[in-house]
Amino acid sequence: MRARVVVIGGGAFGASSFYHLVARGIPDVVLLEQATLGSGSTGRSAAVVETQYLAPDQVALCGWSIRVFRWLEREHALPFVHHGYLRLGHSAADVAGFHESVALQRAQGLGDARVIEPGEVARIVPALRVDDLAGALWGPSDGYVDAVRYCELLAGLGRAAAGRVLQGRRVTGLRLRGGRVTAVVGWLQRVPGSAFEAVDVSALMVDPNSGQSAGAPGVPAAPSALTVSMLGTAP
Repeated sequence: MRARVVVIGGGAFGASSFYHLVARGIPDVVLLEQATLGSGSTGRSAAVVETQYLAPDQVALCGWSIRVFRWLEREHALPFVHHGYLRLGHSAADVAGFHESVALQRAQGLGDARVIEPGEVARIVPALRVDDLAGALWGPSDGYVDAVRYCELLAGLGRAAAGRVLQGRRVTGLRLRGGRVTAVVGWLQRVPGSAFEAVDVSALMVDPNSGQSAGAPGVPAAPSALTVSMLGTAP
Protein backbone atom coordinates (compact mmCIF):
# COMPACT_ATOMS: atom_id res chain seq x y z
CA MET A 1 0.00 0.00 0.00
CA ARG A 2 1.46 3.33 -1.04
CA ALA A 3 0.64 6.54 0.78
CA ARG A 4 2.03 10.04 0.54
CA VAL A 5 0.55 11.08 3.89
CA VAL A 6 -0.49 8.72 6.71
CA VAL A 7 -2.80 9.97 9.47
CA ILE A 8 -2.74 7.74 12.57
CA GLY A 9 -5.90 7.83 14.65
CA GLY A 10 -9.52 8.29 13.60
CA GLY A 11 -10.67 10.60 16.37
CA ALA A 12 -11.58 14.28 16.04
CA PHE A 13 -8.01 15.42 15.34
CA GLY A 14 -7.22 12.61 12.93
CA ALA A 15 -10.49 12.70 10.99
CA SER A 16 -10.31 16.48 10.61
CA SER A 17 -6.67 16.36 9.48
CA PHE A 18 -7.50 13.61 6.99
CA TYR A 19 -10.45 15.50 5.50
CA HIS A 20 -8.66 18.84 5.20
CA LEU A 21 -5.56 17.28 3.62
CA VAL A 22 -7.71 15.55 1.00
CA ALA A 23 -9.84 18.67 0.47
CA ARG A 24 -6.69 20.67 -0.27
CA GLY A 25 -5.78 18.29 -3.06
CA ILE A 26 -3.06 16.27 -1.34
CA PRO A 27 -2.96 12.87 -3.12
CA ASP A 28 -2.67 9.42 -1.52
CA VAL A 29 -3.77 10.34 2.00
CA VAL A 30 -4.50 7.33 4.24
CA LEU A 31 -6.25 7.37 7.63
CA LEU A 32 -5.37 4.43 9.91
CA GLU A 33 -7.58 3.70 12.93
CA GLN A 34 -6.88 0.81 15.28
CA ALA A 35 -10.55 0.21 16.12
CA THR A 36 -13.45 2.24 14.70
CA LEU A 37 -13.81 5.95 14.00
CA GLY A 38 -14.32 8.03 17.14
CA SER A 39 -14.01 4.98 19.41
CA GLY A 40 -11.27 6.47 21.63
CA SER A 41 -11.29 9.64 23.72
CA THR A 42 -13.34 11.51 21.10
CA GLY A 43 -16.32 9.21 21.61
CA ARG A 44 -16.18 9.81 25.36
CA SER A 45 -15.87 13.59 25.17
CA ALA A 46 -18.61 16.14 25.87
CA ALA A 47 -18.13 17.41 22.27
CA VAL A 48 -18.96 20.98 23.29
CA VAL A 49 -18.87 23.53 20.46
CA GLU A 50 -18.70 27.12 21.68
CA THR A 51 -17.03 30.45 20.97
CA GLN A 52 -17.11 32.16 24.38
CA TYR A 53 -13.37 32.71 24.73
CA LEU A 54 -11.47 35.86 25.65
CA ALA A 55 -8.16 35.63 23.76
CA PRO A 56 -8.19 36.90 20.15
CA ASP A 57 -6.47 33.80 18.74
CA GLN A 58 -8.93 31.46 20.44
CA VAL A 59 -11.91 33.46 19.21
CA ALA A 60 -10.52 33.51 15.67
CA LEU A 61 -9.94 29.75 15.66
CA CYS A 62 -13.37 29.05 17.13
CA GLY A 63 -14.96 31.38 14.60
CA TRP A 64 -13.44 29.34 11.79
CA SER A 65 -14.30 26.04 13.43
CA ILE A 66 -17.92 26.79 14.16
CA ARG A 67 -18.51 27.60 10.51
CA VAL A 68 -17.28 24.09 9.69
CA PHE A 69 -19.61 22.55 12.29
CA ARG A 70 -22.56 24.56 10.98
CA TRP A 71 -21.71 23.53 7.41
CA LEU A 72 -21.68 19.87 8.47
CA GLU A 73 -24.97 20.39 10.30
CA ARG A 74 -26.61 22.16 7.33
CA GLU A 75 -25.27 20.10 4.44
CA HIS A 76 -24.61 16.72 6.01
CA ALA A 77 -27.07 16.48 8.92
CA LEU A 78 -24.48 16.47 11.72
CA PRO A 79 -26.48 16.25 14.98
CA PHE A 80 -25.87 19.58 16.73
CA VAL A 81 -27.83 20.49 19.87
CA HIS A 82 -27.91 24.29 20.34
CA HIS A 83 -28.67 24.62 24.05
CA GLY A 84 -26.39 27.62 24.60
CA TYR A 85 -23.24 28.22 26.65
CA LEU A 86 -22.75 30.48 29.66
CA ARG A 87 -19.44 31.89 30.91
CA LEU A 88 -19.94 33.35 34.36
CA GLY A 89 -18.27 36.50 35.68
CA HIS A 90 -17.78 37.54 39.29
CA SER A 91 -16.19 40.97 38.85
CA ALA A 92 -16.35 44.10 36.76
CA ALA A 93 -13.08 43.02 35.12
CA ASP A 94 -14.70 39.75 34.06
CA VAL A 95 -17.62 41.60 32.49
CA ALA A 96 -15.27 43.98 30.68
CA GLY A 97 -13.50 40.97 29.22
CA PHE A 98 -16.85 39.57 28.09
CA HIS A 99 -17.63 42.77 26.19
CA GLU A 100 -14.25 42.51 24.49
CA SER A 101 -15.04 38.92 23.54
CA VAL A 102 -18.35 39.98 21.98
CA ALA A 103 -16.50 42.58 19.89
CA LEU A 104 -13.95 39.97 18.79
CA GLN A 105 -16.74 37.58 17.86
CA ARG A 106 -18.53 40.26 15.85
CA ALA A 107 -15.30 40.81 13.91
CA GLN A 108 -15.33 37.09 13.08
CA GLY A 109 -18.91 37.26 11.83
CA LEU A 110 -20.40 35.65 14.94
CA GLY A 111 -23.41 37.73 15.82
CA ASP A 112 -25.43 36.20 18.65
CA ALA A 113 -23.13 36.29 21.70
CA ARG A 114 -23.97 38.95 24.28
CA VAL A 115 -23.27 40.02 27.84
CA ILE A 116 -26.21 39.45 30.18
CA GLU A 117 -27.18 40.46 33.72
CA PRO A 118 -27.44 38.02 36.66
CA GLY A 119 -31.24 38.15 36.47
CA GLU A 120 -31.21 36.78 32.93
CA VAL A 121 -28.75 34.09 33.98
CA ALA A 122 -31.30 33.01 36.59
CA ARG A 123 -34.02 32.80 33.93
CA ILE A 124 -31.80 30.63 31.72
CA VAL A 125 -30.66 28.36 34.57
CA PRO A 126 -33.24 28.66 37.39
CA ALA A 127 -31.31 26.33 39.73
CA LEU A 128 -28.15 28.44 39.57
CA ARG A 129 -27.24 30.80 42.40
CA VAL A 130 -26.61 34.26 40.90
CA ASP A 131 -26.24 36.61 43.88
CA ASP A 132 -22.44 36.48 43.58
CA LEU A 133 -22.37 37.19 39.82
CA ALA A 134 -21.50 40.44 38.08
CA GLY A 135 -22.72 39.18 34.71
CA ALA A 136 -22.18 36.47 32.13
CA LEU A 137 -21.22 35.88 28.53
CA TRP A 138 -24.04 34.05 26.75
CA GLY A 139 -23.78 32.21 23.42
CA PRO A 140 -27.30 30.97 22.63
CA SER A 141 -26.34 29.02 19.50
CA ASP A 142 -23.48 27.11 21.15
CA GLY A 143 -24.00 23.51 22.16
CA TYR A 144 -22.67 20.05 21.48
CA VAL A 145 -22.39 17.66 18.55
CA ASP A 146 -22.40 13.91 18.06
CA ALA A 147 -18.65 13.37 18.22
CA VAL A 148 -18.59 9.94 16.60
CA ARG A 149 -20.84 11.08 13.77
CA TYR A 150 -18.54 14.08 13.27
CA CYS A 151 -15.59 11.73 12.71
CA GLU A 152 -17.63 9.50 10.42
CA LEU A 153 -18.76 12.46 8.30
CA LEU A 154 -15.27 13.90 7.84
CA ALA A 155 -13.81 10.49 7.06
CA GLY A 156 -16.60 9.81 4.58
CA LEU A 157 -16.14 13.15 2.84
CA GLY A 158 -12.41 12.55 2.59
CA ARG A 159 -12.97 9.05 1.26
CA ALA A 160 -15.41 10.36 -1.35
CA ALA A 161 -12.63 12.67 -2.57
CA ALA A 162 -10.20 9.75 -3.09
CA GLY A 163 -8.70 9.46 0.40
CA ARG A 164 -8.52 6.05 2.05
CA VAL A 165 -9.85 5.11 5.48
CA LEU A 166 -8.67 1.82 7.00
CA GLN A 167 -10.18 0.78 10.32
CA GLY A 168 -8.98 -2.07 12.50
CA ARG A 169 -5.33 -1.28 11.69
CA ARG A 170 -3.04 -0.90 14.68
CA VAL A 171 0.25 0.85 13.99
CA THR A 172 3.23 -0.85 15.65
CA GLY A 173 6.20 0.99 14.17
CA LEU A 174 7.80 3.19 11.56
CA ARG A 175 10.60 2.59 9.08
CA LEU A 176 13.10 5.42 8.90
CA ARG A 177 15.71 6.38 6.34
CA GLY A 178 18.06 9.27 6.93
CA GLY A 179 15.95 10.43 9.86
CA ARG A 180 12.77 10.55 7.74
CA VAL A 181 9.71 8.33 7.91
CA THR A 182 9.44 6.14 4.81
CA ALA A 183 6.94 3.49 5.91
CA VAL A 184 4.30 2.79 8.56
CA VAL A 185 3.86 -0.82 9.70
CA GLY A 186 1.30 -2.59 11.82
CA TRP A 187 -1.21 -5.37 12.02
CA LEU A 188 -4.94 -5.95 11.54
CA GLN A 189 -7.02 -6.19 14.68
CA ARG A 190 -8.71 -9.58 15.20
CA VAL A 191 -6.66 -11.21 12.42
CA PRO A 192 -3.81 -13.20 14.03
CA GLY A 193 -0.55 -13.11 12.09
CA SER A 194 -1.78 -10.40 9.72
CA ALA A 195 0.30 -7.37 8.83
CA PHE A 196 0.22 -4.27 6.67
CA GLU A 197 2.76 -1.73 5.50
CA ALA A 198 2.28 1.74 4.02
CA VAL A 199 5.33 2.68 1.95
CA ASP A 200 6.68 5.76 0.16
CA VAL A 201 5.40 7.91 3.04
CA SER A 202 6.56 11.53 2.93
CA ALA A 203 4.49 12.92 5.84
CA LEU A 204 3.03 11.50 9.03
CA MET A 205 0.36 12.92 11.34
CA VAL A 206 -0.40 11.26 14.69
CA ASP A 207 -3.60 12.12 16.54
CA PRO A 208 -2.20 13.04 20.00
CA ASN A 209 -5.08 11.20 21.66
CA SER A 210 -4.91 8.02 19.59
CA GLY A 211 -2.58 6.18 21.96
CA GLN A 212 -1.98 3.48 19.37
CA SER A 213 1.57 4.33 18.32
CA ALA A 214 3.28 5.56 21.49
CA GLY A 215 6.23 3.35 22.29
CA ALA A 216 6.29 1.71 18.86
CA PRO A 217 9.69 1.55 17.13
CA GLY A 218 10.45 4.99 15.74
CA VAL A 219 7.68 6.71 17.69
CA PRO A 220 8.37 8.71 20.91
CA ALA A 221 7.06 6.92 24.00
CA ALA A 222 5.54 10.15 25.33
CA PRO A 223 4.49 12.29 22.35
CA SER A 224 3.60 15.90 23.03
CA ALA A 225 0.59 17.62 21.49
CA LEU A 226 1.29 20.43 19.04
CA THR A 227 -1.57 22.70 18.01
CA VAL A 228 -1.27 24.07 14.51
CA SER A 229 -3.86 26.64 13.48
CA MET A 230 -4.49 27.28 9.79
CA LEU A 231 -7.08 30.01 9.36
CA GLY A 232 -8.64 30.15 5.95
CA THR A 233 -12.08 30.17 4.37
CA ALA A 234 -14.38 27.60 5.97
CA PRO A 235 -16.82 25.68 3.73
